[in-house]
Amino acid sequence: MGTSIELWLPFANSPLPTPVAATRLEPGTGSGQVLLVDDEELVRGSTAEMLAELGYDVIECASAEAALKLIDEGLKPDVVVSDHLLPGMTGSDLARTLQSRGFDSTLIISGYARDEGISPDLLRLTKPFRQEELSAALQQVAARKISVQVS
Repeated sequence: MGTSIELWLPFANSPLPTPVAATRLEPGTGSGQVLLVDDEELVRGSTAEMLAELGYDVIECASAEAALKLIDEGLKPDVVVSDHLLPGMTGSDLARTLQSRGFDSTLIISGYARDEGISPDLLRLTKPFRQEELSAALQQVAARKISVQVS
């Protein structure tokens, strides 16, 4: 009448490690406008929520082509956060197109451990990620943008 599962674990002789208290970022640590590009609605929604909690104004779209259309219509985001594998144009292709237009503030998000198809000069964040990791990656984008403007 169903499945029965038994899980046998070895007895541990050493005490359990003391859990580390979770750190919570202060809301509003980020600023500016982020154009978020991801074709998976649930992933895009959770990432948008993380960005909003960090203090960013988030504009969402489901494809690289839609992102380019928004930019062509006058949107000027501070940073573009894009999934790598998108239908049609990839996130890396989007970043290259934006670079050719003088915009170099793109963060590529990928669920693949390898960098297949992602140029090493593009900033990358691997899925799944925590809000703290997203915040740190966006700080890298901002630092790179500042160093490019100074050069």
